[in-house]
Amino acid sequence: MKFHFGHGITIVLISFALMLGWFLYRAIGISEALVTENYYEKELHFQHDIDMLKSTATDGDLVHMEASDQTVRITFPPKLKGKKISGVLQLMRPNDARGDRKIDVATDSTGACVLNNADLVRGMYRARLDWHVDGEDRLSEQQLVVP
Repeated sequence: MKFHFGHGITIVLISFALMLGWFLYRAIGISEALVTENYYEKELHFQHDIDMLKSTATDGDLVHMEASDQTVRITFPPKLKGKKISGVLQLMRPNDARGDRKIDVATDSTGACVLNNADLVRGMYRARLDWHVDGEDRLSEQQLVVP
């Protein structure tokens, strides 16, 4: 049997079909998780979040968050020391939504909050702190790396 033009076209078409099948198999296995389940609802409140971030920055109420081996420490500005501060800390993992956490935050007498991070997976988180002081809502965001 002699190799001719028809055999070549058949081999190319079969190879192309196998390649498409392999790409389809790989595409089905990749999960496309959304950042949030309520994407459209969050989009409607996005400008409000931007305004809260700007007002927090212009008032000088910048919050510092740092993670160590066992704790996450949130330090509020010194001018707020002694005031009752409460809020919610959302820790969101960009690569795995199963690692997301929502933690209630309240300050101690030093104006700081120390949280246990024993259940957090090592890696990068996007930290979003919605907090309240003197009847005003504030918002702080930062990247946090858990060692």
